[in-house]
Amino acid sequence: MGRTDAWFTIVALDDRTWLINDHGRSLIYLAAGNERALLIDTGWGVGDLSSLVASLTPLPLVVANTHGHPDHFSGNGAFQRVHLNAADRFMAAPLDSEDRRLVRDMFLSRRLPQGMSLENWNPEPRTEFLDLNDGDTFDLGGRTVEAIAVPGHSPGSVVLFDREGGRLFTGDSVAQDIWLQLEESTPLSMFAAGLRRLQGLSFDAIFPGHGRETTVPLPQALLNELMNGVERILAGTLSGRPVRNFAGTGRCCDFSSCSVIYRPDRL
Repeated sequence: MGRTDAWFTIVALDDRTWLINDHGRSLIYLAAGNERALLIDTGWGVGDLSSLVASLTPLPLVVANTHGHPDHFSGNGAFQRVHLNAADRFMAAPLDSEDRRLVRDMFLSRRLPQGMSLENWNPEPRTEFLDLNDGDTFDLGGRTVEAIAVPGHSPGSVVLFDREGGRLFTGDSVAQDIWLQLEESTPLSMFAAGLRRLQGLSFDAIFPGHGRETTVPLPQALLNELMNGVERILAGTLSGRPVRNFAGTGRCCDFSSCSVIYRPDRL
């Protein structure tokens, strides 16, 4: 059952795991153990995320970014320390005035609830970054979450594996739409290597960084579908259609329940 505040929609996945919808623009997750809680991504930094988290759990909080794009780290300033893979640290920098204007115009300005203003929105990462390396674990007390590097969408993208809960929190690495056409995206073959590692895990469901709470979780089978499609692209038996959007130019391959945009010069 979900509830809504001025900005976020909250859905309890169980009695110690919550999906926090950042007003339709990204998905944030909160996983609590017996001793600590882990906040996975911080969204656009518009709503009062820290107060919301405190209302859900009184436990000491650890915060981690799945990668360094602003729709996943702009709320970092509300927290003293945040874990982020070092390969994405170069992206987690203050947005200049032009970038802030573009973000507001493209993603946020038409979605503000009544009475809320973006005039003072300033997603400065006023936080200390701690390294988030492949294989690092967060011991939450009776619940362990492991970081698994899956470079692709960005060079420092990680998936967070909730071993006891059988959940993969995947950010933008495994979702219904995968973007690998960005300037900072890695070669498709590197992304495929990360997907193969995920296939070796025992999990039940995928919780991506984008989507509607009504379509989450994604089934485990989506990972196999994505992997099979990527392997066909690498084998030269699938090429897709040309696409261009604000994030770059590439080719898009549509599969049954997901798609991937890639750059043919970066296989």
